[in-house]
Amino acid sequence: MRVLRLAPLPVYQRPPMLFTPDEKPTLLYLRREYNKVHNTHLTSQQVAEEAGVPLWVYFQAEIGCLVSREDAARILPALSRLIDRLLTIDDVYMSLR
Repeated sequence: MRVLRLAPLPVYQRPPMLFTPDEKPTLLYLRREYNKVHNTHLTSQQVAEEAGVPLWVYFQAEIGCLVSREDAARILPALSRLIDRLLTIDDVYMSLR
């Protein structure tokens, strides 16, 4: 009998992570839930502009990739203001370097 071994999907094909193993929501999940509940269309671009960081930096934070502590310190207050909910690093999943 042959055993079929599947290689892991490349990063660009993996579905975005919405929750982490320790049950903390990602920024992507929070933004999507806000849009769903409030019937709005808050975009990653809007959050990045509010935070004063490049879009690619915010996108990295949104999907759980490494971001600097300085960028996280800009992103969390900006997203908090936009979704009208206080967010701290203890409440969300962010991978900091």
